[in-house]
Amino acid sequence: MWLLSASALHALDPERLQKRAREIILDKSDYDDIKATSLMALATFGDDEALGKDKELLNSVNRFSAGKAPSKYKQGARRFLRKFGRAPEQLAAIPFNVTLPQ
Repeated sequence: MWLLSASALHALDPERLQKRAREIILDKSDYDDIKATSLMALATFGDDEALGKDKELLNSVNRFSAGKAPSKYKQGARRFLRKFGRAPEQLAAIPFNVTLPQ
């Protein structure tokens, strides 16, 4: 159901989908299933170049992949990180003010 909604929003306003999904992932108080759906929506519909350069998002996904979420959600987060060229162990030491290598 959530992915269907994400697909509909993407069809209507792709930039809004990416912005809202990013906000959900960065929100530490949001539900794990909604974060996982947002990750899937970004991985499927998002701007790959922009996502690969978004340090704050990648670090948030890295924390999600190592947090208390159910394993199926953690696996999705790890797939997201692999898709955008950042394995979780590569992100662990990256501070927010450092530019990621291309």
